[in-house]
This record gives sequence, structure tokens and C-alpha cells, in this order.
Amino acid sequence: MENFETTNSNELKVTETIRENITAGMKWANFLTILMCIGVCFMILAGVMIMLGSAVVPAGMPGIMGFMGVFYILIGAGYIYPIKLSFAGMRNVRDAFDHDSQEDLEEAAINLRKLLKFIGILVIVIIVFSIILTPIMIAASALSAAGM
Repeated sequence: MENFETTNSNELKVTETIRENITAGMKWANFLTILMCIGVCFMILAGVMIMLGSAVVPAGMPGIMGFMGVFYILIGAGYIYPIKLSFAGMRNVRDAFDHDSQEDLEEAAINLRKLLKFIGILVIVIIVFSIILTPIMIAASALSAAGM
């Protein structure tokens, strides 16, 4: 990938309108990131509760419930990386505007790119799993209905 740098005096400038809109957007990003933290806590708590509850279910189910509990915990843990990137990006934007720091603004852009790349890859993985699992689930329910 090539590096493009401004070689003339027409450098990109952060106007007051840009600053206001990015600052307002960061407030919403902060709110959503805090909600993500709460969601992760609930997912991990749900995973632990499912695993604990697997001890009192009928025979044959504890293995499935234990797996589901671990799955919930892993999914919750998977959200920690984008939360970390979100908080880091917001801190960089705040520092960039507070101290007129070009380096902090560049770091915020890097964190945003990493966050969007992670989410893009996650969406691709979810789509692939959906495409693969949908026919399997249809076949399994057809076989289950035929066996009843």
C-alpha cells in the first residue's frame, strides 16, 4: 500500500464543523461502547449461569448446556477487542482535539480502521456460518420430524 503525503501547502485542515461533528459522534460512540461493555458482562454472566445450571438438568443435556455456556463466554470475550479499540480511538480523538495533536488524530484513524476491519471480518464469518449451518439445520429438523 502506498503512502500518500501532501507535498503542497494545501494540507487537510480540521475545521470547526468537522471538530463539532466528530466530537458529537464520539459521544455516541462512547455511549454505545459502554452498552457493549454491559452486554459483554451479561453474556459472560449468562454463560456462567448456563454452565452452573447444567448440573441440575436431566441426563443427556449437561453436555449441551455446558457447551452453550462456554460458547456464550467466548462470544462475550470476543467483544473485548472491539471495545478496547473503541475506547482507544475515542481517547485519541479527544487528545487530538484537546492538544491539536496530529499524531493522536492519526492513531484514532488507525484504531477506526482496525475496528472496522474486525467488524467486517466478523460479518463475513457470520454470513459463512449462516450459509453452512442453515441447510444442516433444515435437514436435521426434517430428519427429526420424520423420526417422530
